[in-house]
Amino acid sequence: MLIGPGGVGKGTVAERLVARDPGLWLSRSWTTRPQRPGEADDAYVFVDRDAFEAHRAAGGFFESAEFLENLYGTPHPHGPSGSDVLLEIDVEGARQVLDRRPDATVILLVPPSLEEQEARMAGRGDDAEHVAARLQRGRAEVEGGQAMTPLVVVNDDLDQAVDDVAGIVARIRSERRAAQGAASQRPSEGVRMAQGRNNTLMDPPIEDLLDKVDSKFTLVALGSMRARQVNAYYNSLGEGLGRVVPPQVTSVSGKPLSIAFEEIAAGKATYTRPDPEEEAAELALLEAKEAEETAEAIAAGGAFGEQPAVVGDDDEGPAAG
Repeated sequence: MLIGPGGVGKGTVAERLVARDPGLWLSRSWTTRPQRPGEADDAYVFVDRDAFEAHRAAGGFFESAEFLENLYGTPHPHGPSGSDVLLEIDVEGARQVLDRRPDATVILLVPPSLEEQEARMAGRGDDAEHVAARLQRGRAEVEGGQAMTPLVVVNDDLDQAVDDVAGIVARIRSERRAAQGAASQRPSEGVRMAQGRNNTLMDPPIEDLLDKVDSKFTLVALGSMRARQVNAYYNSLGEGLGRVVPPQVTSVSGKPLSIAFEEIAAGKATYTRPDPEEEAAELALLEAKEAEETAEAIAAGGAFGEQPAVVGDDDEGPAAG
């Protein structure tokens, strides 16, 4: 399932994905909303409310929901034999599908920013009221989607987003084939023990990560810093992020720390330790500047007639004559 808030580009990514992958079959959803100007006739099955309600009463939908007074529904998918079914639906619909098919794969598509999401919806002809309602609901949809799946793709570049989703689909298929192959063969005790050990190793392997940095300390520091940036990016969707950079790799786990380590392994996140001699020289200059400022302050104090404090027995008064 490809899910995400309105205006994120689910339909376009789904169309591109199906066009390049003959093993995917896109299920067409039904809707009662009017067809937008310039929208393809087969983007949805456009029907009136009576037809939709009749189809739903007959049990014809796999999932259905209402949004902004329009009904949306996914018919029971019947794709060609041997094909994987792709559903392009909203978060609420995905919840209903998972209730029936908990083994379904969910990929969350998010916009690079709310401003970009708003511009896309306005560009496709949505009125201001509809855009505002979509944006308000979009925050909750992203939060719900993140709770539903670790597979998150940022659609800031269409071609890259399609490549990212295609990469996830390819990996899921590969894992599925591997699981099917493993189920057909019962491994020996020694193999099972080795597999158990391998499952505890890091991915990427620690050796690959240490090749990219100068120490384990740097790896931990860089990974932690980058993971906080990724977490901040997903939580705010680009608002007020300053120098925070979106994820530079597509991670199947979707966890911020895993993304950080995968970026380090791919050379996308780096750290250059300052040269010790340069660092010492800078420290020496700083100390010299501080000493100079201190000397100037003392000299300035003397010029104003300040006298050093004298510790004595002044409180005893003058001596008797």
